[in-house]
Amino acid sequence: MKIMKGYAIFLFKALLINLFLLSALAVYGETSFTITPNTAVMGPFVDFQDLGDTQSKFESIPNLFFSKNSEVLPTGMALSNTIGYPNGKSIIKPFPHFEFGAAAGGSVYRLSRKDDFTKDDLEDNPVIPGGGVNASIHAGTGIAKNIDITFKFFVLDMFYSKTKSFDKTDGDSYYMAEISDTNAISLGCKVRYNLLKKKKNAPMLFSLGGATLNLGFDYMYNIVKTQLRYDKTVTGITFDVRDPFDPGNSTTQTTDLTGSVTGTAEVNTSIFSITPEIFVYADILYLFSFYTGPSVSVNFGNMNINVLSSGTLTNSSALSVNTSSTGTLELVGANEELAAAQFTSTNRMEPKRFIPKWTLGLELNLWVLKLQAEVTAILTGAYKDSVIAQAGVRFDF
Repeated sequence: MKIMKGYAIFLFKALLINLFLLSALAVYGETSFTITPNTAVMGPFVDFQDLGDTQSKFESIPNLFFSKNSEVLPTGMALSNTIGYPNGKSIIKPFPHFEFGAAAGGSVYRLSRKDDFTKDDLEDNPVIPGGGVNASIHAGTGIAKNIDITFKFFVLDMFYSKTKSFDKTDGDSYYMAEISDTNAISLGCKVRYNLLKKKKNAPMLFSLGGATLNLGFDYMYNIVKTQLRYDKTVTGITFDVRDPFDPGNSTTQTTDLTGSVTGTAEVNTSIFSITPEIFVYADILYLFSFYTGPSVSVNFGNMNINVLSSGTLTNSSALSVNTSSTGTLELVGANEELAAAQFTSTNRMEPKRFIPKWTLGLELNLWVLKLQAEVTAILTGAYKDSVIAQAGVRFDF
């Protein structure tokens, strides 16, 4: 008991410190696609007519992606933060009574965005659904006649293999990301106060399992590192082309430019959630226990995405000028590396602060072995396509 109480005090202090630190960080986003002309290929007689406009055209898709998903991505992770300790009974009696087990699940936020993501016009509307996964090993016991506490802890590297990749072709753009490293920690505790004790109405048929007022503190931290590639073709880029023999003789020509950059991206997420709940429990035939009730998660923290990549720009057609002495003179051939490119992006995003929810859970009682399945719906009207689901197994002694 002293060890568990000491851990609870340590956990509370750590979460409180993170709460203040995370709340102090501002939301921001900055993306740049920097083009450096290759003078060895372009020479002194070929120039970008508007280098800034060309750079902005390559920046447009990443900027639009981050602006349209700045809340969805961290909120999807925040929903999974509260996964970890389903329990179909309204009270764990004081020690030596205790329970331990494991649970795992996932969340999805604004699933309808998946339809937009699978369309071919992703460049015009680059939206994706949010989501996250979580798991835990948990243990709990009673600390008073009508109060119990449960702790959860999980380190992702204990059970996860890093073999995930993603790629998508959309019009003139190609995106590829492959996870190279990932690490995550999930920890928390939930305190339950038994408002209403279990009452039997008909032995072995139905009984009111009680009601509880709960308060959960959950923290997750994870890092995902990826190798990425971003290819994009921009049409109609204009160049100024001058006659080497007559500098006053100049013209403009357009060509398509294909940018190809490769590099790394790191996604760093740190979220702290405080979740009050009110749950009501019922038992049917002893074998089944149901629980349901409302809750609201108050979320703090952020998701940071940092991208650093470099590559080249190549032209699809030659750049030429008509001279008075030699006729048509090709100054730059087709498919040349006209410029070096560097793509960088730094974005900090925050989850939705308040998320009202409703939970429905089922526990199958097999003596000391308990199996759980739980679904939580998001009550915010505009986001009814958001859900949390988890499954678990625990032993109750």
